[in-house]
Amino acid sequence: MVCFIDIETKPMCDEELQRLMPTFKPAGNIKDPTKQQLSIQSKQVSYVEKAALSPTSGTIQSIGMIDASGEYNLYDTASMCERDMLGIFWDSFEPTGVTLVGWNILNFDLPFMCHRSWSLGVKPTILQPVIGYNRYRCEVLDLMQYMCLSKEQRCMSLSAALKLLNLAPKCDLDGLLPYEIYERCRKTYYSYLRRDVEALQDIYDRIILY
Repeated sequence: MVCFIDIETKPMCDEELQRLMPTFKPAGNIKDPTKQQLSIQSKQVSYVEKAALSPTSGTIQSIGMIDASGEYNLYDTASMCERDMLGIFWDSFEPTGVTLVGWNILNFDLPFMCHRSWSLGVKPTILQPVIGYNRYRCEVLDLMQYMCLSKEQRCMSLSAALKLLNLAPKCDLDGLLPYEIYERCRKTYYSYLRRDVEALQDIYDRIILY
């Protein structure tokens, strides 16, 4: 059985980001006090801009999944808190006999989901109870790693993969980030997430099942 999954994240609220922000120091080669302050401010801005990429400064907004039956499922924080959403997701996900497929899922989606779950006191049922080479109770197929065939090519965007394989593209957000669209147009956001999950299935069908 094969399931396809993708998550969308967002930064924590401004108050939390300010509370959690590390104490940055200026670059060591800068001596001028004004330039030192600019260096610190640049690092602070970068921290906020990248907040959605870390489970210590970001949260999970939505989880999209195509389950083994081919049905699309949406888990979303529009009507519940992140903790409840994760709890419902893990309770509904049975990893036995499943191959979980994603894009950069081994380095982003699953670690992010597990770390956020731990932070909120939710048990991520996908994890093995012992430490070993395979931490997960199901097979995990990272399509990004599968497509990167050379040592020089360690990553590839989902958009680039779809273009390479002549598959339908991701939804266009006109340069905005998903969580920015979420606040402006939920319909566009949900279409974006669903297309990303469907794109995983398209790629899987093209390169795994051909």
